[in-house]
Amino acid sequence: MTFFFRIALFVFAFCLLVERLPGQTVTGVSNGTRNFRVMTFNIHHGVGVDGVLDTERIASVIALENADLVGLQEVDRWTTRVNGRDLVQELSDLTGLDFVFYGRPYQGGQFGNAILSRFPIKSSEERLLPRTTGTELRRAVRAVVVIDGRDFSFWNTHLAASAEDEAERLACVTLFNEWLQQEKAPAVFCGDFNDFPDRNVHLLMKQSWNDVWEQVGLGDGFTFPARGPNRRIDYIFTAKENPIEVFQAAVPYTTASDHLPLIATMRLLPVPEEGFRFLFDEGEGSTINDSIHGLAGSILGSLAWSVDSPSGHDGDCSFTFSGVNRIQVDDPERLIRLSTNHGDYTLQAWVKLPIGHVSINRMILFQYEGDPGFSLSITTNRFLHTTTFRKKDMTSAAQIPDDGAWHHVAAVHHDKSQFEFYIDGVLQSIVPYADGPGTRDNPVITIGSAAGQGSSFSGSIDRAMFTPQALSSIQFDFPEWPRGLLPKLKAHKQGEEIIFYWPSASRFSLEARGLLSDSPWVAVPHITSGKERQSTVAIEGDQRYFRLKRSSFLPY
Repeated sequence: MTFFFRIALFVFAFCLLVERLPGQTVTGVSNGTRNFRVMTFNIHHGVGVDGVLDTERIASVIALENADLVGLQEVDRWTTRVNGRDLVQELSDLTGLDFVFYGRPYQGGQFGNAILSRFPIKSSEERLLPRTTGTELRRAVRAVVVIDGRDFSFWNTHLAASAEDEAERLACVTLFNEWLQQEKAPAVFCGDFNDFPDRNVHLLMKQSWNDVWEQVGLGDGFTFPARGPNRRIDYIFTAKENPIEVFQAAVPYTTASDHLPLIATMRLLPVPEEGFRFLFDEGEGSTINDSIHGLAGSILGSLAWSVDSPSGHDGDCSFTFSGVNRIQVDDPERLIRLSTNHGDYTLQAWVKLPIGHVSINRMILFQYEGDPGFSLSITTNRFLHTTTFRKKDMTSAAQIPDDGAWHHVAAVHHDKSQFEFYIDGVLQSIVPYADGPGTRDNPVITIGSAAGQGSSFSGSIDRAMFTPQALSSIQFDFPEWPRGLLPKLKAHKQGEEIIFYWPSASRFSLEARGLLSDSPWVAVPHITSGKERQSTVAIEGDQRYFRLKRSSFLPY
């Protein structure tokens, strides 16, 4: 088998076998939304590859794909070339979707962009885009729709097409990133961007937005031309750090236009209710602040700030506990409380233990002695443990690796049901528990020990949080790598070896196996170099598949 065929085989295998992140179903929460489908489609003023104007053909694509929100480009209303027909009204009538349209005068009518929506349209607007080299003044259309009681901002655009228009496209995308900062609702931006992946326009857009095809798409995602597609220029982007979960992306085949549509399935995640969040980013001084309610805590004992943190970013600090220091935070107004609708909650933090560390007693990461009353701790052999005060102590089978690295830990309480214990976002243990939240009468948070320095912790802690909601792993606090995003695996030939490399922050590792389906997957050794992990594989006579697999036992 030649090297090139081997690489093609690898790419095919990787696309099929890359493991989906766990925790994609949210349970124990009440304010998430149904799944919905978002489409972007340049309809070429209704004319297909056969030169025939046919809105029924376009409407059938939208209906067959069960699209709920559709961004349409190149839409005509009453123009000469469509014989005075109102294409967006026809599509609305055929699909049963409401619409908004904005365009410019053209051939006795209008030509522009439209949005179709199955959801109620709360408001809409058009914004003019910069024109530097293009002959047409481009526009972006925005509709705020209401999905299960929550506002959702949906943007649609069509950017200039020629290579000489890159400066104009960059100016437009700069605005898109700025507009996102003004958004108060979760946002999606779609359209015909007339630019290729990993070029300047795409890279600039990705500073603030996630490309759904890179998240969940399989294959090349080519959308143009419809007959023999060879480029990806149509996109759906979701705003970074928004509560949007993307499940699937596809490019359906049709001859209804000169472009193929792109469609993605997504949902709005539940919005976490307020709890407390200590980020430890003060970096100095004897106080620490909660970023939700502004509760101020005092450091009792030695000051041990550290720039060693899970993300490694400048300004991201942590705190080191030595068994004789702790943090105490008073909550006299009892701001820390559960939801009025349920008793669910999530405890999470980042921890770093010394290699080989053995504790005589259980070590408390943090606790709250009010109502609810709880603690998150680690047993003498590094298993996660939690207590519902005045009710029960529970030790899990979730063990923190003894590797001296940072690890994310979480205990999720599903009221009247169970506790789930996670290490690095991977579910490791479930303990049945139906007795409800605990309670005490002293509204004080302590971090690094119990009140009075009992059950003291030795090691480093960062980003300690309580959320009065049962979060899924995709909602956990991972400060760098976006949850739900599959890392991009790259490879190149160097002599008689293949070098694989992928982002180190993703916590994925490389595995290989033979072609036989019963062959075991075997871990491929890697090294970490800066922001990349690298594996070197010798080119041999055998045939192998490779995949990236998410690992809970790799440092962040």
